[in-house]
Amino acid sequence: MTEPPKKKPKMRLQRVVALDIVRGIAAFMMVQGHFIYATVESHVPNILFPKIHPNFWLTRLYFFISENFLYALGWSMFFLVIGIGLAISIEIQKLRKTPFKDRLKHILKRTGFFILVQYIFNIVSYGFLPPASYETYILTLGNVPPSDIFFYLNPITSFSYSSLIAEIGLWSLVIFFLMELSLRVRIVIAIIFGFVGYYIIFLRGNMLVYILAGGIFGSYLIKESLKGNKDKIFKIFLLTGIVFTGIGTPLHIFADIAERLANPLPTNYADYLGSPGFILYSLGVIWILFALLYRGVDYNRHNYKAFKPFILLGNLTLTIYVAHYILLNQFLYNFGFNAYFNIISGWTWNFALIIFIYIASVYWSRYRFKYSLEWVVQKIR
Repeated sequence: MTEPPKKKPKMRLQRVVALDIVRGIAAFMMVQGHFIYATVESHVPNILFPKIHPNFWLTRLYFFISENFLYALGWSMFFLVIGIGLAISIEIQKLRKTPFKDRLKHILKRTGFFILVQYIFNIVSYGFLPPASYETYILTLGNVPPSDIFFYLNPITSFSYSSLIAEIGLWSLVIFFLMELSLRVRIVIAIIFGFVGYYIIFLRGNMLVYILAGGIFGSYLIKESLKGNKDKIFKIFLLTGIVFTGIGTPLHIFADIAERLANPLPTNYADYLGSPGFILYSLGVIWILFALLYRGVDYNRHNYKAFKPFILLGNLTLTIYVAHYILLNQFLYNFGFNAYFNIISGWTWNFALIIFIYIASVYWSRYRFKYSLEWVVQKIR
């Protein structure tokens, strides 16, 4: 009697270490980028402060490079990572045969949590401002008349002032429904919004494109990882990254940056984050970075000790974003300490802050990051 053929074991999904590293790099660049603005921007001559350090050319050059190539790159990487994590979560739920109704309920709770975090963030970050004397620290509502105490407490006016975290939740909900479409259809939608999203006001920085691109990234990664196609993953992302960077870099330089230099008025970095040139440039750089890390780390899973600090930071990306932004507003801007920094003291502050965050992360990891925003999101069912 012949034995029945043995079933081929299913490919187990291994954790992609390179993705954890990229998530940590995004957190690092996010903190560095925001504090580059806080500590160096006031020393860069512009239409508002034309006489501040007019000969400090090194600071101006450093700020220009950081703003146009490093800081803004951290933006795209941050939202791309959010899309990747969302896609991987949804794809795993699908593999587990989780009903659509349950998956929808989960994403709705998650979106509601982000909106709640935004509301609390606005009150803490902008509502409690020091008076002109700096003698006390009470709810003065900044430049808002004290009589209008409901400005930051009213959700409508509060979200009109800052809504980035809430937008993450809302766009994640949109991506959830788009994830029901095929990968090819989502790629077409991403390309369309990559070109037209720059002209749509409510698509600030074209955040939708970055989260959508992250969703495409995550879906493809899950699909090929289950097949064990490491070489294919590496080659596709490396080749795509090289092509995107090769096309996007000159477009970014000669279209986005040239336009900003020609404009006499100070412009915000978000003015070009959603442009086709910058999207291609940023995605290309991130694809190349991921491909190289994937080849160097995930092919040999014991070869990532040097990247452990980034892996650790990657566990607290959202928490770090909220905490450092509150610190940015309450400590540097509201008390005016940002005016006392130069390029040396600014970098000293930035790296001291990162070291502090890393030490705090090491200690927090012993408790599995309990009560962090990421911990709460994982608890949402």
